[in-house]
Amino acid sequence: MDFIKKHRFFALIVLIMLLSFGFGMNTVYAGKMYCADIPINYCPDGAKDSYGNPCKLGYNGSTYGCMKNETAKTCKDYQSTGACPSKDDYGNTCKYYGDPSTCYVAEESSNTEFKTCNEYTDYKTCPVGKTDYKGNLCDTDSSGNCYISVNKQKCTEIKQQSLCENRQGECKWLVNNGYNSCYSVIVPSATSEKCENVTDDLTCILRTDCVYIDNTCTSVIEPTSDSPACSKITNLNECRARVDCDPYYPAFGTERCESITKINNIKHGTTTDDILIEKEEFVCSDVKFLTSAWLFIRILAPFLIVLFGSLDFFKAMIANDEKKMKEARAKFPKRLIAFILLILLPFTIQFIFSVMGTYGSQNVCLVKCIATNDTSEKGCD
Repeated sequence: MDFIKKHRFFALIVLIMLLSFGFGMNTVYAGKMYCADIPINYCPDGAKDSYGNPCKLGYNGSTYGCMKNETAKTCKDYQSTGACPSKDDYGNTCKYYGDPSTCYVAEESSNTEFKTCNEYTDYKTCPVGKTDYKGNLCDTDSSGNCYISVNKQKCTEIKQQSLCENRQGECKWLVNNGYNSCYSVIVPSATSEKCENVTDDLTCILRTDCVYIDNTCTSVIEPTSDSPACSKITNLNECRARVDCDPYYPAFGTERCESITKINNIKHGTTTDDILIEKEEFVCSDVKFLTSAWLFIRILAPFLIVLFGSLDFFKAMIANDEKKMKEARAKFPKRLIAFILLILLPFTIQFIFSVMGTYGSQNVCLVKCIATNDTSEKGCD
């Protein structure tokens, strides 16, 4: 006990270091929603939303859905009614002492958090065969990782290129002005204007009956029995307009226009003025080894400060050298400041990257994944 009291500062440092190790581990950030934003099937009726507001199912005018319970009562509020329910309108557990007028909160309920399939940490918690709050069907892979097997999100809610591109005919992955985004394709109706009259570039690209070529919107060409084979087409723009041809990377159901000898510098999926550029998706798991290295350094650095400080002190103590012991104690405040900085700085960096956007930059996304200890299969927003 005397030794601990005498060296309580070193004991405190070791305790802080252990706590920082625990909090520095990778964290899953579940989705947060207000009552009014929660789908009907996931409404916490009689409980709290992600921000502690009481929710209920009901009608707002003629619309039935999840909403905030404006007349919600707590256990204490029920005292005046002469009744004490097992749960109040916030989902708290109520109890009373013999008389319902003593109704009180015995157990506080938690705020409701929402996860998509790929935010569940392992197969034990993954709702296999069920849907998440966005309607995606969940399943686990051979490694036990939870993933979205059938995507039911709106195109604009999808943040991953692979999920977006799997919804062929519904969604289209584009990079518009530097931002990675998934868009809903536009199926024309009888009243839609002709492609040649469309002036908005993005609308043209999303229209299923249009193709954007050299800053011009034009109608796609459906092949007929008299149309030349893709391999015989020599005009680049004609090839790009044909729905069954591709001058660059023919996919399933399309053929390459082999007779085009001069391909200009326009890349597949881009426009001449770089309005839209398709890119390969980057996900955090691509750099998980760097994330692990950063976490290791983040934990090791404060530990080394403590270790070397302790070695100086213990060597002086073993040698019974009062002068060196005083010198070691004099260095202690500096080492303590360095230790605290090494603890706080990574948390500060993690917080900054957690709240800021990446503005479509793959490099910033890479740093964000490492700084926030994210090794998931998700990309960046």
